[in-house]
Amino acid sequence: LSPWVDCASWTYRHRKTGFRIPSFVALNTDSSEWEWNHWWGDNPGRDWFLNDFQLDEPLSGQDVVGLLTRLAALIGHRRLLVLTVPEILSPRTYAWGETQRERHVAFNRALETAAREVDTVELLDLRGVITSKHDLHDPEDPMLFHYRRERYLDLSLRIDDRLTGKQ
Repeated sequence: LSPWVDCASWTYRHRKTGFRIPSFVALNTDSSEWEWNHWWGDNPGRDWFLNDFQLDEPLSGQDVVGLLTRLAALIGHRRLLVLTVPEILSPRTYAWGETQRERHVAFNRALETAAREVDTVELLDLRGVITSKHDLHDPEDPMLFHYRRERYLDLSLRIDDRLTGKQ
């Protein structure tokens, strides 16, 4: 399971059910037509979305632990292998004011907590694979989630080792 979208996104909360969905951008009635078309597509459903969902904070560490705990319970005794997120230096600050590195460190701490508290949650530590901006597909990419082919190979071998019991 890769939690990068949850790490790097705002959430929208359904006004009646509380159901939350991630969104990389905060769209609202003031957003431009270009922004809506780029992130959402044509207008169908936009008005419904704005009426039924409200912008909410990004997931907190406690939210992450709770969601992984619930997911683990739903899949029973099966292992849940979760990737950590990279903690390399970055000048980027998320729109809600948290620096990217601060967010990623805090998010990984929450993942570590979930792995300690839930027997079936296991972490695959991406921090040992992605160690600098030179491991990124584009070293200037501000997202830190698109890697060089060699890093994907490293990651796939680590996943294979974990799933086949070699690690």
